[in-house]
Amino acid sequence: MLRSPDIRRLILLGPSLLLTLLMFFHPSPYDHVEHELIPIATWWTVLHTLQFLLFAAMDASLWMLVAGLRGYTATIALIAAVIFALFYDIGDAGPGVAPGLLASNAAGGDLPEPVAITAINSNFTDPTKDVFFGVGILAWILAIASSAAALWLTGSPAYLSSRSPSQHSY
Repeated sequence: MLRSPDIRRLILLGPSLLLTLLMFFHPSPYDHVEHELIPIATWWTVLHTLQFLLFAAMDASLWMLVAGLRGYTATIALIAAVIFALFYDIGDAGPGVAPGLLASNAAGGDLPEPVAITAINSNFTDPTKDVFFGVGILAWILAIASSAAALWLTGSPAYLSSRSPSQHSY
């Protein structure tokens, strides 16, 4: 039976480890959509739907890591984590979930393949997604760095124990 510290470690590490494992199976069908994406449309959609959930779960892990810490660094970490979850998931929905659905419709004959290919390529090349990804990536870097700083400044081994971190303000 899992004890509280074991559950905490699972919540803290599980989403990142699962996401890492899934990324080994992330295809790169960007050059020839008709030959590379349409045949794997279901997997593409499932993968990006799981990623959507796992990015939010990673965010929750970080939130849990700094829970109870006070000060600027902890506050910055929490705000940056929310920005990451919102922006990175929005960025991933465009080139992830949407093309998978379009490719599925093309594979099933519900959407003419040339129309789907044009829409998917447009989705992959639209620079708007890069803005969302960029903000999300920068927010995640800030969230991680701020979390590390908050934990370091308090001397807290919060990620190793089930005890509450100290309540120092930094």
